[in-house]
Amino acid sequence: MEGRKSGKEVAIIATSSTAIGSRLANPMTRKLIAMRWSICVVTSPPYYGLRDYGTATWEGYRKPAGARDALNLARLLEIAAEAGGRSHHFRFIQLPFNLAMPEAFTNGVLEQAAKSEITVVASATLLQARLSRNLPQALAEKLPGLSTDAQRAIQFTRSTPGIAAALVGMSRAAHVAENLAVAGVAPLATEAYHDLYQRA
Repeated sequence: MEGRKSGKEVAIIATSSTAIGSRLANPMTRKLIAMRWSICVVTSPPYYGLRDYGTATWEGYRKPAGARDALNLARLLEIAAEAGGRSHHFRFIQLPFNLAMPEAFTNGVLEQAAKSEITVVASATLLQARLSRNLPQALAEKLPGLSTDAQRAIQFTRSTPGIAAALVGMSRAAHVAENLAVAGVAPLATEAYHDLYQRA
């Protein structure tokens, strides 16, 4: 793919990849084909000043390795290198990560991302406010220095090794003030963080 493409051409290529992939039975194969086409589009060369890019998924990076719908980060990086060489600019992934959804830590995705110099952005930090209240007291004691469960949930995610940013949606000024207070407390030390995964 040579030269600068228009936005329309990029959209057509992305649509075509989905159409081609839909004829295949294996969902992972469909995803990899779509990923290959999409990476070719944005990497060769970068378009409209786009420098770095990544993938965002709700379930793909949470699945165990080898699962039917799992996304294999190492394989995606190989595809990026095939499409754009060593300067492929695939530098980010976004995935849900919180107290109820810690799979990316336990299945090795965060470790793989760190080794590959991929920046990880965590979404659903409060799981649509469901983690902002009624957390177990034993958990609260392991997340000291904070006064609300919302703060504790944010602290858990921001303390996770390998996560660069914990996204939190807010619609009220009071929630902004409450959540910003977490910045006044240092993230958990690695040992204290790992202790959260130990059964009481």
